[in-house]
Order: sequence, then structure tokens, then C-alpha cells
Amino acid sequence: MTLQKALVTTLLTLILVPWSASFAAKYDVLELPAAPSELASKSLIFSIDKFVDRYYAVGHRGHILD
Repeated sequence: MTLQKALVTTLLTLILVPWSASFAAKYDVLELPAAPSELASKSLIFSIDKFVDRYYAVGHRGHILD
């Protein structure tokens, strides 16, 4: 039973690793725009700073308020 389990695990790894690598190559989080969040205005704010004419606040989980 152990040999059969090892064989199945090896086969699944050989099948899934190339598929997941091709998916990861197409999906880059840094290339995606930020998604608006309704909870951003209710989260804890860590810092406020002024850039040109506007103020920006940075909150919990990377929320950015302007």
C-alpha cells in the first residue's frame, strides 16, 4: 500500500507541477490594479502624508485612502 501511495503522489506531482508553473507565469499580482474595498475607510490608519496637493493615508492590510 505504501508503494502505491508513493506512486500516485509522484504521478500527481509530475502532472500538477508543470500546470501550476504555467499558471503562475501568467498571473502576476504586481501587474494587477488595486481593487476598491468598502472596509478601507473603517480600518486602522497607520500613517498620513501629503503628496503634491493631496493627503494619503495608509491603513491595515495595505489600504490606501486619498
